[in-house]
Amino acid sequence: MSKTIMHSFIGVELDGGVTEKRWTRWRPNVCLALSTEPRIDTLVLMHHEKHAELAQRVKADALSLNPKFEVELKQVDFEPYDLVSTFLMMDELRSTIDFEPENQYLLNISTGTHIMQICSYLFVESKRWGGMLAQCAPSEDKKKTIVSVIDLDLRRYDPIMNRYRLENLQGESQLKQGIQTLNPAFNAMVTKLQKVASKSRTPILLMGPTGAGKTAMARRLHKVKEGAGQVKGKLVEVNCATLRGDTVMSTLFGHKKGAFTGAQADRDGLLKQAHGGLLFLDEIGDLGLDEQAMLLHALEDKVFAPLGSDAVVESDFQLIAGTNRDLLKAVEAGTFRDDLLARINTWSFVMPGLRDRLEDIEPNIVYELDALQKREGVIYRFLPRSLQRYLEFATSSEAAWAGNFRDLASSVERMSILADDGTIDDGVVQEEISALKATWRRGIPAKAGHGVNLADLVKPGHGLNLFEQAQLNLVLSLCAEAKSYADLGRKVFGNDVGKNPSQRVRDFLIDHGLSLEGVKATLAASL
Repeated sequence: MSKTIMHSFIGVELDGGVTEKRWTRWRPNVCLALSTEPRIDTLVLMHHEKHAELAQRVKADALSLNPKFEVELKQVDFEPYDLVSTFLMMDELRSTIDFEPENQYLLNISTGTHIMQICSYLFVESKRWGGMLAQCAPSEDKKKTIVSVIDLDLRRYDPIMNRYRLENLQGESQLKQGIQTLNPAFNAMVTKLQKVASKSRTPILLMGPTGAGKTAMARRLHKVKEGAGQVKGKLVEVNCATLRGDTVMSTLFGHKKGAFTGAQADRDGLLKQAHGGLLFLDEIGDLGLDEQAMLLHALEDKVFAPLGSDAVVESDFQLIAGTNRDLLKAVEAGTFRDDLLARINTWSFVMPGLRDRLEDIEPNIVYELDALQKREGVIYRFLPRSLQRYLEFATSSEAAWAGNFRDLASSVERMSILADDGTIDDGVVQEEISALKATWRRGIPAKAGHGVNLADLVKPGHGLNLFEQAQLNLVLSLCAEAKSYADLGRKVFGNDVGKNPSQRVRDFLIDHGLSLEGVKATLAASL
């Protein structure tokens, strides 16, 4: 026959004392003898050795109310006000209890010290205890104990779960800057990213083309993590593609005075500045192998040594890494450490480019116009037919969106500047469409053999001599097939790569107002 068995703690003193006055008060353990819904068949009273007499008194009083009531005394060794001692005691106790499936087991959270109550909750909530949590309350006449079973499955409690859902939605909205995005894949990614950001301290890898919003997302992730209490420090961000030569180590890890020529004073690196906060390393694929090794050490051990120092510096930071490269291919090419990739790739998310989120162009236009209005105090609006004309072009195959959302933000700002009285009409839209086409066309390299002078596509009146034009023609013609800056560097320099060929070709393109991503994107859109 099934039974209901309750385990309950004896406190450190008897409510009401030991005189007859104790019967004028409600006594949760004693009055369990008269409980009916649910009826408690057996009460197991857990007590310390020094409270054995008190436990005997509670048992005797309970049996005086109901002689058929079963009361077992369980002496346990623990310190009632010490969390570790109480937790370990309960962990040992549960291993000695045979939780029979036909019986119902309850653990009383209403008696004992607050430490005992905390441990009771922890054991039931984590399913370490083979039963459910119960709380006790007096009946109206205070002669009985009413037992309420607490179901810790929060999915059964709509108000609580609605609060959780609201918090999640607020976090997702924060990650989307309040933009009512429509792209299903992007929205699903943000939902997952919000959960990860609010619960996990492991690194997050954001992948995607230049201009897809990785930096903006990192800044919003910092806000979400602040709200979740995961970080208290600031956000420290750096684009690794902008770091050069010997300054890379110093910028990231700091240096001591005299560590190298020009090191005239001690310098804290970015990793130390990010202690307690968030470190965003954009274009992490551009870091050299030595820097990657030191970063891995800092991630795993939370310490690193600045240049010229034998002493280590501690820094506990969370990492968000960004890249527009295929890091798996970089590992295969030997330019990225596989152990570092494994460390930062626990959570990876692809930030899609604008061409993959065409339905989100209009919501982003609304966002950009609202931002301009707040900044400048001017109400900007499209004429309906003009907005339709712009959207038709923006979502067509003619629109390369080589710079992704940066291109869109710049486009909206240009139209707002040219708009009379804040009204964006057909004339403004047509002028902007022409400007966008011209911008993207300047970055399109012609196919080999077409007889087109590629340097002419850079900008009118480029002023390049014949030798410079030939150099540019060569590099642009190789961009179409290059998979990365490293791959382009190998194609350009062959075996004679010299120092950092990927950075050399990157700088070469930047000097001409170009990027590998923009060249490839506009070429693909023109085919």
